[in-house]
Amino acid sequence: MVFGAHKLSELGPDTQTRKIKKLIVHEEYSGEGKQIYDMALVRLDEPITFNNYIQPACFPSKSIKVEHMTKCQVAGWGVLSEKSKESADILQEASVTLIPNTLCNSKDWYNGKIEEYNLCAGHKEGKIDSCQGDSGGPLMCRTKSNDFAVVGVTSWGSGCARQQRPGIYSSIQYFTEWINTKLYKEVKKRSKRSVLKKIFFQNDLETKSLNMKVNTANQHNTKNKLKLYLVDAFKTNTATPLPRSENRPLTKPVPNNQITTDTKSVQHIQDPPKLDQKNLLQSLWHRLTQIYKWITTVLVSGSLMDTVQDNN
Repeated sequence: MVFGAHKLSELGPDTQTRKIKKLIVHEEYSGEGKQIYDMALVRLDEPITFNNYIQPACFPSKSIKVEHMTKCQVAGWGVLSEKSKESADILQEASVTLIPNTLCNSKDWYNGKIEEYNLCAGHKEGKIDSCQGDSGGPLMCRTKSNDFAVVGVTSWGSGCARQQRPGIYSSIQYFTEWINTKLYKEVKKRSKRSVLKKIFFQNDLETKSLNMKVNTANQHNTKNKLKLYLVDAFKTNTATPLPRSENRPLTKPVPNNQITTDTKSVQHIQDPPKLDQKNLLQSLWHRLTQIYKWITTVLVSGSLMDTVQDNN
């Protein structure tokens, strides 16, 4: 797949190419000349880097009435006329108008062939239209904020630019739920493979190994381990004491019955050296960074393990 191109025979420096890693076709799509539920997603072999020529597409929200949009355009590298056999080398673009499905489905137009997941766009008199080779390209319309939203994907049509035979597009708004379902399902699949079995934490005195197990008591155990870690992280050890301000303590006093202590003995305790301000800030920053990483890991791991439990 090519991204950021304008002329296919001369790809610019900002053009990017990717291979398709996975193709996800709608379950109701049958092919065989019937463009039913004509929608698919592709997973690339590696991410795209956005730049001035490559940007993500905006989808219309459910609240937007697509049929009220008037300024629309289609784009693609398809053939330039119905009888042509050669695709365009330079990206083509054309202005079209959305046509109500009721009119498009009337006897003199498509006579009932338009489905609820379709959009009609073109001109009553024809002359301007998408054509063969444009399938999969965007139907874009301007929103009230003057931004373009991709409201449809080029699907099929009767010939090209014929009178009362506009182009037919798959409605993005109709398929948004299906798209989101597939995207989130793919994310969950990848997340399962990355569930952490062990998390290792190194502090000044010892190495602790926390085993993550998926069971009904996981949430309670996680809270206890996190509480233990927070106490250990801020506990003043004799190797590197952290002096507090006399007027503004760093933390509020904690009742004795709420403190979980580490029963392991501390070995090789030495006389505490004095810390200057620079070392104090570095030590505090190091502690806070470790706490942040640990909390993030616990939250992510807990969420992923809940997902595994739900799926099982």
